[in-house]
Amino acid sequence: MNVINLLLYELEHTYSQDDWYSPLKLVLNDLTVEQAVWKPQSKTINSIWEITAHLLYYKERLLLRLQGKNAEYA
Repeated sequence: MNVINLLLYELEHTYSQDDWYSPLKLVLNDLTVEQAVWKPQSKTINSIWEITAHLLYYKERLLLRLQGKNAEYA
């Protein structure tokens, strides 16, 4: 298995395959906007929304790099 196929396998496995953790697709399926943006008032942590946006940003840049395109970082 080459590196690209391994990355694609892991991405698909994490998104939709049940393992020792629930798949992301199942976990986020019924999540409301209010739940996704919620943060404890006394904590300086990221919300589910912010974490997901962060992951998407870097996954998009990885995809561009794997396609041989220039991945610009804002």
